[in-house]
Amino acid sequence: MRSRPALPLIAFAVLFASSHPALRAQEDDPLARQAKELSLRFARHYRPVEYAVRPALPATTFPIDPAAVAGWEDAVRLLSLSEAARERLLSQGFVAASGFFRGEATEDVVRAYEALDAYGDRVPRLVTSDALLHLYHIQFDESLKEIEEREFWWDARLLVRCLLNRAIELAGDESLREPARLAAGYLAVADELLALDAKALLADAERLESPEEFDWASAQAAREMAGKHDKLPRAPSLPDPDLAAAVAGEVEAARRHEGFADSALFDYKEDFSQYKPRGHYDRSRMLEAYFRGMMWLGRMTFLLKGGEPYGPDKPYLVPAATAANQTRAAALLTALLTEDLPDGRNAGKVWERLYSVTSYYVGLADDLCPAHYLAAMKSVGEDGEDALKLAKELAASRDALLALAWELAKLSPPAIYSGTGESETSDPAALAGLPSPEVLDKTLAKTQGFRLMGQRFIPDSYWMGRLVFPTIGAPAKGRTDMFTCAAGLRAFPRGLDVMALLGSARARAHLAASGDDAYAGYDKEFARLSAEIAKLSREDWNRNLYWSWLWCLKALLEPVGEGYPTLMKEDAWLDKSLNASLASWAELRHDTILYAKQSYTMAPTGAPVEPPPPPPGWVEPLPEFLARLVALSRMTASGLGEMNALSDQARSRLDALDSFLARLLNLSKKELEGTALDEEDARFLARLPEALEGVAAGAGKGAMKTTLVADVHTDQNSSQCLEEGTGALELLVVLAPRADGTFFVAAGPALAYYEFRHPMSSRLTDGEWRTLLGSEEAPERPSFSRSYRLDR
Repeated sequence: MRSRPALPLIAFAVLFASSHPALRAQEDDPLARQAKELSLRFARHYRPVEYAVRPALPATTFPIDPAAVAGWEDAVRLLSLSEAARERLLSQGFVAASGFFRGEATEDVVRAYEALDAYGDRVPRLVTSDALLHLYHIQFDESLKEIEEREFWWDARLLVRCLLNRAIELAGDESLREPARLAAGYLAVADELLALDAKALLADAERLESPEEFDWASAQAAREMAGKHDKLPRAPSLPDPDLAAAVAGEVEAARRHEGFADSALFDYKEDFSQYKPRGHYDRSRMLEAYFRGMMWLGRMTFLLKGGEPYGPDKPYLVPAATAANQTRAAALLTALLTEDLPDGRNAGKVWERLYSVTSYYVGLADDLCPAHYLAAMKSVGEDGEDALKLAKELAASRDALLALAWELAKLSPPAIYSGTGESETSDPAALAGLPSPEVLDKTLAKTQGFRLMGQRFIPDSYWMGRLVFPTIGAPAKGRTDMFTCAAGLRAFPRGLDVMALLGSARARAHLAASGDDAYAGYDKEFARLSAEIAKLSREDWNRNLYWSWLWCLKALLEPVGEGYPTLMKEDAWLDKSLNASLASWAELRHDTILYAKQSYTMAPTGAPVEPPPPPPGWVEPLPEFLARLVALSRMTASGLGEMNALSDQARSRLDALDSFLARLLNLSKKELEGTALDEEDARFLARLPEALEGVAAGAGKGAMKTTLVADVHTDQNSSQCLEEGTGALELLVVLAPRADGTFFVAAGPALAYYEFRHPMSSRLTDGEWRTLLGSEEAPERPSFSRSYRLDR
């Protein structure tokens, strides 16, 4: 690698300086801080979709007379609805039934609609919000997977190998020996975890081309990467046997992924259970390697602060000398990013490309990154042009190091505790069960530091991390049988917490009914978080794809007004929408499981008229939700297209989704206004599976499945994680209302949502989840779903 002035990374740091308030003045509100950080970079790609609608459907009185429902007897017979399901359908206007779909249709939305298509016009198709959200998940997950395989695995591999070679070279420089040795060990672990030879890549390509696994894009990427393998520089030996042994121990712990263990390189505990490839990362060997390597780069922190006493429950995690060496090593890594790679690209530019694209998907890092360190190094060093000279100055001068640490300590600490050091508390108030948010704040401050490719701030992890111990106190009245309770603490958050903060009154009611909000301090912290959220503008909500996805879910959770179908105002429908939102949120967490920073819980010590024939289908009339989903789809295409991060096939899928959703938005407006569908509308609904094929074109078999799982929170007390999953598709049947007061039966697929606790040492992959779902050990669905679900 050739050194040159740090222009690319400096430019990135300048961008951060202009948009990251932490480089100007620290703010107390992480949501406001993150909003300002990202507003300049990504928000310009969001364009609201404007629409006008005057809902005018007549109110419905339940139960509905079957004589007012077009094709009632024929539809319920074809759908094999039980007597109880028929009664529920008439009494509340809709019902969800399990066990209807068979074969691939149980977990593939396109195949589910094809199955319903067999009934022709006798059972009109119901276009569900569940199906639309799942279709967007496919766009998000597949486009991310494609660029990871097509570009990011190789760039991460090359970047890490070249930085490693330079760190080993600089370990021979006496002035840099210790920080270079730590940097070399850190990079050697990442290098080993990312490693995959050409033979393994080609073997995996053959597997991916088989009919059982068919994933053409992944197979092609594996073959392309195998062809590049010889271009990877060779790695020299590590400086000494002790370092090599430490590296081997870290790699072995990551491959075993059993839980917390001491890190020989960093002198604090790491949760190695996080290194088990999951999400879409168990679908190819390349993705597995990328997951492990990037997880290491995203989780391990070069701590800024150290001192006496130190330990998991002490004011510091490591001694002062250890933190000083970690800070010097972080400065050295920052300096190495200013140099060029053998292929002529600047290392900082490669880092920036990987970081920027993934930030557009998920958000910026919650921890300090190279841009922050470079800006601080320039402010305290004597030679502002040569970053390597600055790193040497820091290694040689205690005063320079203290000045750097002082500058960095002014920046915001992380907002999410992610298990660094397996931190504990012996704070008397927290142990006495009193709400103690200051304990969490102190823990976040002592874990402040540098991550080379840090995991990202996401609002739901921030919320969940603030709604558990120690911010939340003891259970009310000594009750401990709640889902959220472990070791006498609110150790687990719930998906319902997230939905309640997104505005779902039903989610808040279900938390109260289950006792999961019956803890000291819960109401106060919930109100504080709600106040933060209330300050967010529409632009704040659409700062990146992750936030914009949540913005779509907010629309689904909002109550509807006058002129909407009466059934959509009932509690059962609100529960149905809550289920769809939770299931989609589980898919979002599944797709971002590598980059999203997971939260942790610390440990304590009238006369019927014959209705006219039904139209070919009915769209859930939610124009605001559909408008936001159109805007999200366009934001995805615009931002990723500008960054040249989309394959031709991914672009084609997004274009098809855009056209599809825009058409549905228009249809939903007509339904609400009581306007009859024209022939073209009818033809579109009649050919729904054909349109869906275009939206999913080229996606591998694994991409289509609805049976997905993601762990979203870890409790150190019970050694369990919180799993959020989606299961086999259910049949949603609706009595769709018309302007003349009559109805027709429409049916479509609905997602199934699961939430359960599971040992952290065996975090679930999608394959393991599907096995669990088919066993007697399968978890139960949430109790609130009983308000609208029945067996057929």
